[in-house]
Amino acid sequence: RDCKHEREPDCGVRSAIEAGVFTDERLANLKALVAEEQALEAEQEEGLPEFGSLFICAAIPGGDSLLAVKPGNPSLWRIAYRLGQRVGVEELKRVASLSSPVGRCEVTAEGRRFALLESQRVSRYRLDFSGRNLRETPPATPDEYFLGVSGDGTGEMLRTGYPGDAVLHRNGVEQIRAATSTGVLSGDGNVAWFHRRFSDGRSRTTAINVLQPGEKREFERTPPIWGASWDGSTALLHAPAGDRRSIALLKRSNALTFPILIHPRWNLYRAVFSADDRWIAFTAVKEDESRWVVVSPFRGEQPVPPEEWIEVSEGASQAFAPDGNSLYFLGRHDGHQCIHRIALDSNTRRPLGAAEVVAHFHGDLAPAHMPPATFNIGTSTEGLHFSLGRWQGQVVRVD
Repeated sequence: RDCKHEREPDCGVRSAIEAGVFTDERLANLKALVAEEQALEAEQEEGLPEFGSLFICAAIPGGDSLLAVKPGNPSLWRIAYRLGQRVGVEELKRVASLSSPVGRCEVTAEGRRFALLESQRVSRYRLDFSGRNLRETPPATPDEYFLGVSGDGTGEMLRTGYPGDAVLHRNGVEQIRAATSTGVLSGDGNVAWFHRRFSDGRSRTTAINVLQPGEKREFERTPPIWGASWDGSTALLHAPAGDRRSIALLKRSNALTFPILIHPRWNLYRAVFSADDRWIAFTAVKEDESRWVVVSPFRGEQPVPPEEWIEVSEGASQAFAPDGNSLYFLGRHDGHQCIHRIALDSNTRRPLGAAEVVAHFHGDLAPAHMPPATFNIGTSTEGLHFSLGRWQGQVVRVD
């Protein structure tokens, strides 16, 4: 117990290494994994209030410390551990500001330690429905993750940083800001839904009247919101119990929830309304882990059985075109994540032919270069709205 597997007597791990059953390399990897897991648990339980939010980006070989960065702070930090307990945090050196860090730390043959740090520069973009004229939206902050848009394109919900605040912009001017993890906007742009998860496990959803921000309703213990109806009176989310195989309807007027889409085996995500609120599109993850864009009629509080669902195409992160006669979604093409379009029958919403690629992203600017589960597509009369990421990297000495 409390053995560091170094020079302690009667250490079974050292005996296994000497016998050739275990290797020093595997021991180093094990120590790094244990240290990282302990650090993550400690951050969740205690936090680092004196330093703000530190994010682990690599384990320093040796198993007793971790590299961490703080979004928006141009420094690299070292978190030291001893026998599973955090014993200190120190600033190693100033580096370029990293907003979404990942990376690794390695030791050279000469014993010098280097860290490879990479960050994702995320910006918002607009694209014509034809797939031409990709243009960057002038940024208000260094990293902007698109969350939702009003039907006329004048209102956009975005998140500043990862993690960060959810902000509603109207005609490019900040109108509402909330400390939250995500948010969506009604089609008419008059209701903003925000969801926040607290460190103690609590969660809260808030619906705000954009025209009168003081008028709001709060709902406790709710899963994240994915989509809102045109007038913002209802929102789509997982069932309150957190069952991933169901999608529920949350009513703004009385806080009642109604499971409306339930599947016995598939996990259901990212449900959104069509502009006329007659249809719902969502992502279904099947037993083989494949992701499919699925459409279902919307009948208010009445559940719709899977037999009436329409499997449109393999893909995810879908959005209806403003007229509802096509869907845009993220799918794979030639091994890359690209934006696809598929035409739908105006009455049945069944697919008309195969999906086609409208925007290729095979280079350094791509949806794949964003943190997991942060890519969203929205549509308005102005075209497609989304964010794209670009990698930036650097190597620094840390010994």
